[in-house]
Amino acid sequence: MNEAARVRVAAVGKFDALHLGHRALAGRAHALGAATLLGFSGMAGILGWPARLPIVAASDRARVLDAWEVSESWLPFAEIQPLDVEAFVRLLATRLRFGAVVV
Repeated sequence: MNEAARVRVAAVGKFDALHLGHRALAGRAHALGAATLLGFSGMAGILGWPARLPIVAASDRARVLDAWEVSESWLPFAEIQPLDVEAFVRLLATRLRFGAVVV
């Protein structure tokens, strides 16, 4: 099946770092369709978490995502935080056009 015909699958998480747990999540998403790691920008600052250095250097991130066969997308956490579950699912399905989600 070509990539355009595959269902878009969001793997939802906090992907400021990439580690083996994220790799497993990416694999589950990829098994279902065209996988995207969907993270939230600005989350640490809004929640008052300390900044941390990434496990994967920024220069290696694209190479890792390519090896995992996923793309990535970021939503502003400030936009997502006030949503209830139903509104978040509607956003994923209608605005972002995801057909499946893994968490």
